[in-house]
Amino acid sequence: MWVQEVTSVSELTQDFEIDLYVNEFWEDPALDYEQLYPCNRNLSFDHSMQESIWIPNTCFINSKKALIHSS
Repeated sequence: MWVQEVTSVSELTQDFEIDLYVNEFWEDPALDYEQLYPCNRNLSFDHSMQESIWIPNTCFINSKKALIHSS
C-alpha cells in the first residue's frame, strides 16, 4: 500500500482525503491444482465455482468514505 496523493486536509474538522494504491495477494491451498495439471498454469472455471472461492473483504477502519476502483 502506498499513498499516491493527499488531496485535501481540513484543520477545522481534522479530516483528510488521500488516494491510496492497495495491492492484495493471497494464495488459497484449496485451489492448488498443480498436481492435476502440472503443465497448465491457467485454469478456467464456470460461474458456479465463483461462489465457493473466498475473497477477502478489505476495509479501512474509521474511514468516512471509501471508493474502490479496480484495474
